[in-house]
Amino acid sequence: EKTLRKARIVGLWFASENISQKIEGKLPRIRIGDGTLARLLENLYRKNPVKAESITSEVASLASRYTPDRSLEVYLASLPVESVLYRPKNPRFRRNWVFSHFRSAYRKLDNKIVLRGSPNDLPADEEKRIRKLLQPHANEVGAIVLNSLKDGPLFRAAYSLYKRAHHADKKVVAILAMTEPMQKFTGWLRTHSNATRKLLPFILVFNETEAHKFAKKLKSKTKPFMKDDELPDIRLFARMAVDILSHFDPKSAPRIYVTLGSRGSLGVDGFGNVVYVSNFSKRGATIYDTNACGDAYCAAVALLEWASRHGYENIAKINYATNNNPDADEMLYFMAVATAAAYCKATNRRGRVYAADVRDLLEHNHLASVILPKVTQLTNLRKDNRPDGVDENFRLREPAKARFVGVTEQLSRLIT
Repeated sequence: EKTLRKARIVGLWFASENISQKIEGKLPRIRIGDGTLARLLENLYRKNPVKAESITSEVASLASRYTPDRSLEVYLASLPVESVLYRPKNPRFRRNWVFSHFRSAYRKLDNKIVLRGSPNDLPADEEKRIRKLLQPHANEVGAIVLNSLKDGPLFRAAYSLYKRAHHADKKVVAILAMTEPMQKFTGWLRTHSNATRKLLPFILVFNETEAHKFAKKLKSKTKPFMKDDELPDIRLFARMAVDILSHFDPKSAPRIYVTLGSRGSLGVDGFGNVVYVSNFSKRGATIYDTNACGDAYCAAVALLEWASRHGYENIAKINYATNNNPDADEMLYFMAVATAAAYCKATNRRGRVYAADVRDLLEHNHLASVILPKVTQLTNLRKDNRPDGVDENFRLREPAKARFVGVTEQLSRLIT
């Protein structure tokens, strides 16, 4: 289905551009003649799909050289990158871009463009071509997610897209899931920071090991705050967070989400408050596979961060008029939903996340959570001024209080 769609895109472009004579001579394996390329390729897919796929990519590669600035779909079809382009029904929309290394997963999409990294490195000169295609769409961006990319050209093109999009609209959401493959781009990010030598306000998502490695690459001297699934050292975590945030503009500090495996997750909101959410435990549930649970967590964070800036003001269960700490409370709610998504991923036999399962978990299972003081206060903790839940060795224990998180009407509509 996906490859047939690609053939139709290329075939329709071929007919509309009226340059068949230029390209036909460069394709000795197929004579187009009076028939349409789209129809010929579709017929060939039924007989020899491997050959049809090869020819489709070859035609797309040739075609992209003639109209690279006008044929985004054709160009994506020509890359050794698996691309899927969907447009929503509403003509007034924003494009949401996902740049990811992963190439095989069940996805239900309606309004996002997915650029999946190639198993083979893209040539460096592809960056200019990708940027040329992405940049005209900078004013249409709603969200950009970068996850586990290995390809330098794709990473740098995505960064360039966000730079332009953020300049046009500060509501644009950008997520950096700084997995092991993407750690190598940390130095490049520092070199290409803005005029004030500060990084663009990417929301950061890590696991505990990735967070420490990222901080080290930013010249932090802090020690790992968690080892071998032990309790996290909140003082070391705060020092690491302070070092990371020092590379961002304090006026637009991003949120930081750090997953801790079975210990739950820690976060830092835009004002420096630390948020801790433990894990779910459902009676009778079986953990089948924890692979890609971090990706489920990141996907939920991306969805919720995007929604809160684009028309879902009441997505979290918060009274913004009376709440003294709305940013931290909203983040706590997002972390709870993301934790539910990850837990549902681990306990589903086929490794899928269903809205009904997430809703059931949030409405019928208690979750322990707490909002701690700011990172600047936690860095200087002493034994006589420890907050509740922090032991004498500054390790963070599971909060004593747990509650139902619940599902708001907007969240229910969003995840459905």
